[in-house]
Amino acid sequence: MLLLGPWPKPERGLTGGARISMRSLVNYLQREEYPFLRLDIRPLESRWGLAISSLLVWARTWWSRREYDLIWLNASHRGLVYLAPGLYLLARLLGKKIVIRPFGTGWYAQYTRANALSRSLFRRSVLAADLLFLQTRALMTALANQGVHMAHLPTSRPEPPTSLQRNRATFSGRLVYLGHIKTSKGISQLLELLPTLPEGYTLHLYGPIKEPQYASLQGQPQVYRGVLTAEEVLPTLAQYDVLLLPTFFAGEGYPGVIIEAFSLGVPVITTRWKDIPEIVADGQTGFLVEPRSSSALRVAIDRLAQANYAGLSRAARLTFQQYHHENKVLAQALRIITNLYLAHSKKPTT
Repeated sequence: MLLLGPWPKPERGLTGGARISMRSLVNYLQREEYPFLRLDIRPLESRWGLAISSLLVWARTWWSRREYDLIWLNASHRGLVYLAPGLYLLARLLGKKIVIRPFGTGWYAQYTRANALSRSLFRRSVLAADLLFLQTRALMTALANQGVHMAHLPTSRPEPPTSLQRNRATFSGRLVYLGHIKTSKGISQLLELLPTLPEGYTLHLYGPIKEPQYASLQGQPQVYRGVLTAEEVLPTLAQYDVLLLPTFFAGEGYPGVIIEAFSLGVPVITTRWKDIPEIVADGQTGFLVEPRSSSALRVAIDRLAQANYAGLSRAARLTFQQYHHENKVLAQALRIITNLYLAHSKKPTT
């Protein structure tokens, strides 16, 4: 299998959800000793990096054509636009199967708003793939009558270390946000919330600052705690009682940080936005609020303080185990690929 996708580059601050999911997939395949050839779709990050990277990816796909039977492209919207048509054409010329996993949901909104020519090209490449892995149930419904061969592949994460799993009996007011520091993630609402919190509560923000209006946070260590490495995310998250994610990001799908919180039994307060209600059960694994409202966040925090915190924590952990555990989700994805497209051939070799 030729596995294509974005690779985390923490030294450049490139550690978003798509890259983390890609690394998780690669690590899983390595643990399972599943043979594959990995190719980074963004070896260059300059202004013209995506266009040049696409040429390099197409060339490498052609050069290594004897080393795989199936192409699996993992990409966000721009990656799909640049890469998918060429890869689809190569797959057909080479007699290979092609599987595509678009990250998030923003790609579909872009597709529906595109001009007729762009939509036609998208239909004849991305939507014509031998298999399209979709992150959310809403996307499955939207494409149900368009002749697309698809399967549900929700965001997943590996089992966290046992040392980070503990019984969470009570809520003690420790709030955390992990993610990009930018407006569409609800950072302004979190800063508005901060002075309204009850005495003894803490709210800490972690993540790369992406917009200049938040640069002053660098001088506020009591609130902003900097950027975490991948290895620091779970140990840090485990120190808190609840994850706050007041996002209204247009491309939001199933946020990976919610899955990471659930894996530790940490409930979530997040927005009733896009497809997030598919994974967060209001009042059971956390609380849903309307976007762009700091007062709604405060009400949800008060509800959490009065709720059965231990029950919320157990339900969050159970949701992870049932629906987002890497061993279940990715094993099922590989079974689908094998059963549908590799049934009459040997496993792809590198």
